[in-house]
Amino acid sequence: MIELRVPERGRVSGRPLAEAGFPRGAIVGAVLRGEEVIIPSGEDTLRPGDNVVVFTVGAAVDKVERVFAP
Repeated sequence: MIELRVPERGRVSGRPLAEAGFPRGAIVGAVLRGEEVIIPSGEDTLRPGDNVVVFTVGAAVDKVERVFAP
C-alpha cells in the first residue's frame, strides 16, 4: 500500500480514474480530499492536492509512482 499526492500538473490530475492508466496489479482504495474520505469508482476524478491510497503489488510500484509524476 502506498499513499501519493495528486500533483497540480500531471497525468492523473483532472482525469477520471478509469482513464488514468493505472498498471495491472494496482487499485485505488481511497481518495482523501480534505476531511472527506472517498471510496472511488472509475468515474471519480482526481483533483490536485488529493491524497490517494493505492494497493499494489511490488512489481507495479514504480509504474504507479510514474502515473503520479508531475
